[in-house]
Amino acid sequence: MAVSTVIATVDVAKQFSNDSFVGQMKRGVVSRLTNRLPEIQIGETSFFNLSARTKGEVVGEAAQKSPTPTDISLAYIRTTKLHYTERFSVEFLTFDEQKRTEVLETLAAKWMGSDFSRDLDTIILHGINPLAGTTASTLQDYIRKSGSHISIASTGDTASAINADLKSAIEALETAGTDLNGIAFAPAAASKLASLTDHGVQTYPSLGKFGLNVANFEGINAAAGKEVGEYGSTKLVAGDWDQLRWGIAKEMPVELIEFGDPDGQGDLKRFNQVALRFEVIFGFGIVSPNAFAVVEGSSVSA
Repeated sequence: MAVSTVIATVDVAKQFSNDSFVGQMKRGVVSRLTNRLPEIQIGETSFFNLSARTKGEVVGEAAQKSPTPTDISLAYIRTTKLHYTERFSVEFLTFDEQKRTEVLETLAAKWMGSDFSRDLDTIILHGINPLAGTTASTLQDYIRKSGSHISIASTGDTASAINADLKSAIEALETAGTDLNGIAFAPAAASKLASLTDHGVQTYPSLGKFGLNVANFEGINAAAGKEVGEYGSTKLVAGDWDQLRWGIAKEMPVELIEFGDPDGQGDLKRFNQVALRFEVIFGFGIVSPNAFAVVEGSSVSA
């Protein structure tokens, strides 16, 4: 049994006041295509609520007021937990408080800046446990889950096929009445679209020459990331990213583990090691099953 002690707490709300930290968080497609900061601060609650857009009513003087309708009822989303555990030499215990703090800050910046942003893509897009590479049974919903998106079957990997499939996705969103405000590309798909030309002129100049560092596609917010195409031969995900709500807990503990085997790599004392564990409590939900159209080769099982 592992024995741990909480030695620090990362105040996420305070970190988000730091523009450089926010910039680090923008390394995944989800974090780049959604609002600047996570929309929902979960705190210590187990659930948060989602509801669709509502429309206000113009009311004349002394006129009756109508109820405010919504097509989608409230959804209650359970939060989940993601952990990062890293081992160090037992000499970590000899560090003074300042040195320990420097190590913790470096780890927090790495885990929350780069790693979490990319893991968030894997979880929210595919419902996959990033470390195991298998479907996470604890997740209630994710974009590629059956019934949670408009599925567009990929017609091929050529530039022309991807272009045709993208148009099919956009048309499907229009038919569903969904606003298109962002597209997440698998890097290979962005590269293929960037290679398209019409009489020698690049069809989509906003993608650049090679489809790298995508930020815009024909005036629409866009991003490309390895995690997009990591499962199900996914080519792209287009839709209304305002209908994806996600948030993280305000505070997250950092535990120092000195005894036991906390990660299956052997007894800490035997290997003269200690472990640091950082836990992120977060939650997300999709307001409408028509919010996203996914061009994919196969489906992840629900």
